[in-house]
Amino acid sequence: VPYNASAALQTLPTIILTLHPESPELRNLTALLKFHRLENVHVFEGTNGHSIWGGEGDTKWPAGGMRAGELGVRQSHRDILKAAWASGLERLLLLEDDVIPACDLSARLEAALDDEACGRIALEAGEGEDGRGGILMLGATEYSKWPGLLEEVAGSPPEKPPKLCYTCNQGTYGAFAVVYSRAAIPYVLR
Repeated sequence: VPYNASAALQTLPTIILTLHPESPELRNLTALLKFHRLENVHVFEGTNGHSIWGGEGDTKWPAGGMRAGELGVRQSHRDILKAAWASGLERLLLLEDDVIPACDLSARLEAALDDEACGRIALEAGEGEDGRGGILMLGATEYSKWPGLLEEVAGSPPEKPPKLCYTCNQGTYGAFAVVYSRAAIPYVLR
């Protein structure tokens, strides 16, 4: 049976990653998500990357060239995905605490999740024929798309309507709003 986003939106486990679990901004975000019918919202206190990097005053560059914040986000995402795997979740929405939901978030999310090309691949239980799990990035920085975005902001209409979803490339950076299927978790944790 195909995944039905409209029916499951209220129960979709939604995890907000934050370093400040008691902040008023986080309470506002939680209320806003519930307004958009995301009722199953949980807060996860993330890892401060400076604890991995060596402390606030440590200026040495860590192995791998990652900044303290990047190390903390990576470790926090790993911890959340390990917990999701252990608890048997079939899918989850993972948001960073500074995400800005679209005014029509629930409609957009339903459209993406119900779409054959976007949602089916990302969210139906089990692995695809190619052995990959499903990930649907709802918000990320797409460096290769910046010129088009800048033109749109400047008032020039885009040449053609954007696709509902597309395969991201190596210019995609960050993952501040991601839906993971269970099938994707082992691949991400490798």
